[in-house]
Amino acid sequence: MPDIAMDLSTGSLPAYLARPKEKGPWPGVVVVHDALGLTTDLRNQADWLARHGYLAVAPNLYHWGRRIRCLIPTMRALATGKGRSFDDLDATRRWLHTSDDCTGRIGVIGFCMGGGYALMLAGSGAYQASSVNYGTIGDAEHVLANSCPIIASYGAKDRSLRDARTPAITNRLPSTPENASSPSSINTSAEGRGTEVSSARCR
Repeated sequence: MPDIAMDLSTGSLPAYLARPKEKGPWPGVVVVHDALGLTTDLRNQADWLARHGYLAVAPNLYHWGRRIRCLIPTMRALATGKGRSFDDLDATRRWLHTSDDCTGRIGVIGFCMGGGYALMLAGSGAYQASSVNYGTIGDAEHVLANSCPIIASYGAKDRSLRDARTPAITNRLPSTPENASSPSSINTSAEGRGTEVSSARCR
């Protein structure tokens, strides 16, 4: 699967594209990386989505500088709900939407830091579904008021993620495995790590 450069009005945005082998068009997925950036593990997740019939694009949110330089503004944008990273993610979604290979139905998936972005974007009205893996946000009640369907995965023993299980989130999403087919749900890994989705330990 290739690394690509999406040509946008604001310039070129590097990303990883994973395309299914079957004939398209396919539903699209914007894949949001964690704090480590566009790693091999993240590319593997995009490939996994492609094997299941999704056109997956993972933009490099750190394309404009070194990781340490980009990390703080990217985390700040997540806290405020606006900034360069949100612009890049929306540009990726629009790139998918205009692609002949995409059906126009687009979801978002994110891991750790990216999970927070996936949670924020769930309430934007721009996505048909959101997969949140170890994602937390501050104003969950407001963000989730009109969200698309969400499936969220967290580690039961991870004390650092207590904010992810606040009433604002858990009251919005049913938490029992039997409800996994309902519009939204939270799944909890008994091992306390996100191994059901990502092969790398969440940082």
